[in-house]
Amino acid sequence: MVSRLICIFLASCSLLIGAGLLDRKEKKVIPEDVKADRDLYRDTIEVGGVHYPVYLIDEEVKPKRRAKVAIPKKAKRQGRGGVVLIGTIIAKTGRVKEMSIAMTNAEQDIQNAVTKAVGQWLFPTLRDDEDNAFEYIVMIPITVDATPRFGPADGAR
Repeated sequence: MVSRLICIFLASCSLLIGAGLLDRKEKKVIPEDVKADRDLYRDTIEVGGVHYPVYLIDEEVKPKRRAKVAIPKKAKRQGRGGVVLIGTIIAKTGRVKEMSIAMTNAEQDIQNAVTKAVGQWLFPTLRDDEDNAFEYIVMIPITVDATPRFGPADGAR
């Protein structure tokens, strides 16, 4: 019995290695000319008379620290969720300075939980050519899934 399990385990490992599923994920390298063009044509948003550059989360600026969204208990029980797109102004220090919900299909309690969590995130400090920190905007899509999860049955009977 044990030898059969070892054989199954070894065969599974060889299949995973052969398929490349255990390989390390390579870091995406963006060529310098693409970076220059991207920065040259970057969109900006005017907020209160100030023009901010706009970044997409996980593509150009990854948060250094994320707080997990605490889904309200009532929403979990009811299996509610949704998507919340938040526009945030990131201060020179990397903290969230301001935020507003750009689009959503989630109810108010879920929106509140998402904004509370995102308000605790910490982003990298971005610097210009003269090494001065600047504020920027990040658009953050958050998906909240409160669908009940069902595990395996109680066991063989």
